[in-house]
Formats: sequence, C-alpha cells, structure tokens
Amino acid sequence: MNFSKIFRFILHFFWPCDDTFNESLPDYDIPPVIEAPVKQIEVKSPEPESEPKESEPKEEFEIEKGYLKLLFESEPIERRINHMTIYSASYFYTGMRAIIHRFKYEGAKNLCVPLGRAMSMLFTKPEIDLLIPVPLHINSTREYNQSYELAKGMSELWDIKVTEAAEWTNEIKHRVGLNAHERMKLRAEDFRITHDVSGLRVSVIDDVCTTGATLLRLSEALEKAGAIVVCAYALAAVSE
Repeated sequence: MNFSKIFRFILHFFWPCDDTFNESLPDYDIPPVIEAPVKQIEVKSPEPESEPKESEPKEEFEIEKGYLKLLFESEPIERRINHMTIYSASYFYTGMRAIIHRFKYEGAKNLCVPLGRAMSMLFTKPEIDLLIPVPLHINSTREYNQSYELAKGMSELWDIKVTEAAEWTNEIKHRVGLNAHERMKLRAEDFRITHDVSGLRVSVIDDVCTTGATLLRLSEALEKAGAIVVCAYALAAVSE
C-alpha cells in the first residue's frame, strides 16, 4: 500500500490544490535531520568589581568606596603657587568639610587612611622617594597627625615611604580664621627639617589647602635642606 498517495489524497480533500494530488509526481522521502555539531563558545563570567583584600575588613572597604564616590563628585584641583604645584582631591565643600571636621576635631582617626588610599587613586603615581606630611603644631592636643595618616594611605597604594621629616620651630598662631595676608606671613624658618633629605625627591602632604602658604613654606624649608620638592597634595582645597 502506498501510504504517500493516501496521505496526498486526504490532504487534497481538505486543501484542494492543483499540484497537491498529482499522480505524476514522484514520491519524496523526507531526508533525515542531521544535527550539525554546535561550536562551543566559552562564556566568561564578568569580572567582579574589586573586592577587599583578605587582610582588609569588609566594612573598611565599603567605607573606602564611599570616599571614592565622594571624591569623584568634583574634579581634582591643580593649583600653581610660585614654583610649586598643589594637587587637591576635592573642594572643601559641605560634605568634605564634615568629613575633615570628624577626623580633625572628633578623633575619627580611622577615616584618614582610607581617604589617603582614595586620594592616591585619583592621581598618577609621582616619581618621588618620600612623602612628607605637614607636622602637627607645637602644643597640639590632637593625639595623631591627620596629614601623616592621610600620607600612610597614599603610601600603601603608591609604595612610597612616609617620613615625618619636619617639625615647627615655634608655636604658630592657630591658622583657622586667618585671612590670606596673615597666612602668607608664614616663613620657611618656621619649620625645622629633622631628617637627611639631601638629594631626595619628595612630595608634601596636608589635609586642607587654603592659600597654600603652609605647603609652600614647608617646601622651601625642604629645598634649603637639599630636597627636590616635586609637588604637594591635599585632601581638599578651599576655593579661591
């Protein structure tokens, strides 16, 4: 029995078509389905966003990412004062002012190193031998030097040594509240260099750059001691 003809007859009965039922048409066998080999494409999982190092607490890493976001809200600032370039990570606006107030006056020392790390991510690593923080004022009641702590964070990512190589020679009037003219009265002689920096390339670190006088005079003192001051860094800059 030719099942193919019977099938075409039934098909023609329901869907009449001139060539559907044609005795002269040969029988066509349906070719078998050939499954072609499928090429395997390696799909790599997306790289995870940077994760904290095993030795780094998760909560500290999250804090650091928050600081990065805070710093990236404004473009880094480059300011030229005399012969020196000062790079600041952010302007001294409301959010940054609150952060700085916490670690300067409320004892939040733990904020400094993550902020220093975040600062180092914003700038190209300088070709220098040493990071030198602005020293604490004589008779300061603060138990730590916030500029040194910021420099420690920068040092971790840049792998550049930090040294407290300077100190004040006398008690200086509190800088907060001074106008630009009063701030610029600071002298290089108001600093004493306590380490041998001769021939070393250095950068100076501070938390806030207002007029740049402190960074400028410390740099001059370092240059008199034989150092080559490449540039200076500050966490925040007061807008001119």
